[in-house]
Amino acid sequence: MIAAVAVSEDAAAAAAARAPLDTAAAAAAEAAAAAAAIQQQVEDALDSVIPLTRIPCIYSLPLNLRQQHMEELRCIVMGVLLLLVLLMLLQQRLQEMLQESQQQKHKQQQQLLQKEAEQQQQQQQQQQQQQQQLQKQQ
Repeated sequence: MIAAVAVSEDAAAAAAARAPLDTAAAAAAEAAAAAAAIQQQVEDALDSVIPLTRIPCIYSLPLNLRQQHMEELRCIVMGVLLLLVLLMLLQQRLQEMLQESQQQKHKQQQQLLQKEAEQQQQQQQQQQQQQQQLQKQQ
């Protein structure tokens, strides 16, 4: 009876230990999906701001306006490129976090399995000792 209670307590403790890792893995996966969605939105915005059909029209403008528009386009492109790089770095970091979380979860599962095996071995030893004591008493 006592051994059964100890095993159920250990199982409950193991489940409680796994819960934060499951939550972290889900959050990392969710953030990676959000980063991919933001990256797509940025690319769509870039496509709508700088359609290729408008670029030749810039060359028909007077020099001062052309330079102004080209500088604005340069700023937009650089900003978008910077944002894309940041999003890629964020996505990479989120993937690393997800992998770390999965590795920790795997490690905890291995430790739990090892602990369960040790408990089973101890229970078998206790049962053998009890049987030996019963045999001695008879």
